[in-house]
Amino acid sequence: MKTKFLFLLCIIFLLSCKKNDSSKIAAKQEYEVTLPTIKTIAFPYTDSTNFDNFKEMNKLDSSQVNFLILKEVNHQAQKFYLKYKIPFSEAFESYVVSYQDGEHELFTTLINYDKKYNIIDKIDLSYDEIAESQFKKSSIIWRDSIIIEDISYTEDQPKIESIVYKISDDGKITKK
Repeated sequence: MKTKFLFLLCIIFLLSCKKNDSSKIAAKQEYEVTLPTIKTIAFPYTDSTNFDNFKEMNKLDSSQVNFLILKEVNHQAQKFYLKYKIPFSEAFESYVVSYQDGEHELFTTLINYDKKYNIIDKIDLSYDEIAESQFKKSSIIWRDSIIIEDISYTEDQPKIESIVYKISDDGKITKK
């Protein structure tokens, strides 16, 4: 009788341990990250972020960086800053982040996410470098497109190239 009782207690103990493990997994799946409160821009919007006008606001911590998969955007950057949200569509989320790659380069990047925060597409909206001050990038953001100006100061006169990108209904960014 004691053997049956001990056997039953062992089974109950093992089942209760297994139940605790699954609740830990469920708790991990329910983990949510809170992002800083940021503005939602109105169209059209010009982004010309550079070292002169950049403010280190809304710095993201490591859990927020992991949640937004920002190391995939730039694995060398140490600090990411959430700048603003773009209301392109209800079907996907659009966030703009700034980060430095080393001490001399500053990027501002648009990232479109699906509703589960997987990256759909991304594009650099502005760029500034202060090592040689030869390249800059700025953009004008419209509801369904972005005009990006790449400026090169490698010749006597600045060379400006404008490229228009389309934002599709599913969040993909393509050249027009």
